Parts: sequence; structure tokens; C-alpha cells
Amino acid sequence: MKHEVWPDPTIERAVADSYVPLLVEVDRNAAVSDRFGIESIPTILDLDGHGQVVRRAAILPVSGMLRFLAGD
Repeated sequence: MKHEVWPDPTIERAVADSYVPLLVEVDRNAAVSDRFGIESIPTILDLDGHGQVVRRAAILPVSGMLRFLAGD
């Protein structure tokens, strides 16, 4: 995903329009991993304004990430 999905221009626009992206090195920050129940990498989380998980996903192709970002 790091090389194919995130750099895709359509993904970059969708993220920039509606999200604040954050990459967490869970190996270096176990508290975040524990708080959000991250058991595999990558884990993609959509959080609400209170830090609650709205949706989660794992590895996705560009088309799947666009659907995830759109809330489908």
C-alpha cells in the first residue's frame, strides 16, 4: 500500500479533502496499538471527532481504498 495505494493521485485527493492522515509506528508505540486493537499491519482506521473507531480495514487496492474513504 505504501508504494501503490497512498501515492495514487485519486487517493491523495480523497484523503486531502476529508481526512487527517496519520501513520503510527505501532512497534514503537504499543499504547496506540493496544487502544485501537491493532493486530495486523497495515490497519486502516477511520476515527470520529472523539477518537472512536468508525470503520477499520486492512490491506486494500486503490479501488477498495476509494470505497473505504467514501464510506461505502
